[in-house]
Amino acid sequence: MDTFEPMFYENGEAPGNSFFDGDIAGEFKPEPAPANEDEQKRLQRLERNREIARKCRKRKRERANALHDEVIRLRETNRKLEHQLKICQSKLGQATSGRGNRGKDEETRRLDEVKRMGEMLKQRASEDEIKERMKAYTELYADYGEERLNVIKILISQLEQTLMPTQISKMLLWLLSHEENFYTDSNAIWSTLVKDLKLDDRQVKEFLSHRKKLGTQNNGMKKVLKGLKLLSDDVEENMKKRRKEMEHITNLISPTQQAKFLLWIEENQACIHLLDKLWKPSAKVDPKELKAPINTK
Repeated sequence: MDTFEPMFYENGEAPGNSFFDGDIAGEFKPEPAPANEDEQKRLQRLERNREIARKCRKRKRERANALHDEVIRLRETNRKLEHQLKICQSKLGQATSGRGNRGKDEETRRLDEVKRMGEMLKQRASEDEIKERMKAYTELYADYGEERLNVIKILISQLEQTLMPTQISKMLLWLLSHEENFYTDSNAIWSTLVKDLKLDDRQVKEFLSHRKKLGTQNNGMKKVLKGLKLLSDDVEENMKKRRKEMEHITNLISPTQQAKFLLWIEENQACIHLLDKLWKPSAKVDPKELKAPINTK
């Protein structure tokens, strides 16, 4: 029987054998050779740079969005301040136009806009161009436009603030709105106030005698403020309805015809002026007065 003699390479190592190497069903596979240290550092550095770039872009987007929101907020604040300035100027007698309750500067701007509208008609501008111009004019100068609604809101807000009680009135109304035990409790604010002001018994009695009257007045003020809120809601609802109806009517004609109608009104102010009397609650208008000459040029 022949004996088995293992084979060796010249270097003394046995030849590879899949069985002895352990390469059975994918087992004992050698791990890939690790990348050198410099390459690993380079890859890590690239990943860090990418992460830094991502965070930088994110911060830029956030700053851009924040600036955009700030611009919108400042524009809104500026618009409100402009409205308040107009109101203050009107109170000081600097807005005396009388044309649609506008100030002189605002009326000048409106007339310039009407003039530009006439120029667009002469230049035969497209319907879309005139439509956009009429839309902007309506929002700024129509009685149901966004500008007029904002002014009304400011006026009502100012009226509400004016009606609100001052700090002294608030404190007095609060002090005299409690039950009896409030005025006998030595730890209550009332007792501290009596002591600090050195009120005598007569003054205390006089103060407390007004509790009922102040309570009635307080309820009356709340009723007024509630009525003001209802008025504000009614005005806004009325303007929405008017806007819807007026837009329905004006949409029956083309933008060019709307612009021509606007110019026709400007050219016939003598007739339009007489119509103002119809909107004064106590005014009586003679129908004959409405037969004013019409400018037909």
